[in-house]
Amino acid sequence: DHAPDAIIGGALIAWIAVKLLTQEHADEKVDEASNLFQAIKLIVIADIVMSLDNMLAVAGASKGNAFLLVFGLGLSIPLVVGTSSLLSLLMDKYPVIVVIGSAVLGKVAGEMMITDPWIQKTFRIPDWVVYVVEAVFAVGVVVVGDGGVRAGGVAHAAKVTGAPRRGLPRPPGRPGARPRTRGTARSRPA
Repeated sequence: DHAPDAIIGGALIAWIAVKLLTQEHADEKVDEASNLFQAIKLIVIADIVMSLDNMLAVAGASKGNAFLLVFGLGLSIPLVVGTSSLLSLLMDKYPVIVVIGSAVLGKVAGEMMITDPWIQKTFRIPDWVVYVVEAVFAVGVVVVGDGGVRAGGVAHAAKVTGAPRRGLPRPPGRPGARPRTRGTARSRPA
């Protein structure tokens, strides 16, 4: 007689968190629109998908509180729309932002699933298990998302954190930056 809304919602949020990491690094081919109608269709579909992601994340964080849900959506949608180019620039410059965001979504997903009323009633989950599940999901989505991009994920983790990879020296510049190559010096005519 119970609809597992929180379990399904949590699973969707966990999937979104993993996709956030895999899409960050995947070289996906985007089809070009051949006419105005197709361009509008692509934009509408992309907006719907991104809005759904945002709504699920805010719904999960609001924990069923209608005021927090309305307030969160009312605040987050204009913020995301108004600052999308700044957010994109920051995420490109500091990829750890994407990893942290995915971990937060993983924590929310784990919390939603483990605190589902049916799960709580059936298994009588103690508080400490809730915290463990949240931590496992936070770390799990990052590991699964990074592992889906590259086997082992060590190279990406080193790039994001700036840590050296298996004893190799870190390239000069900011952590994760590619080393700059200098052109050959041109000789001046005498």
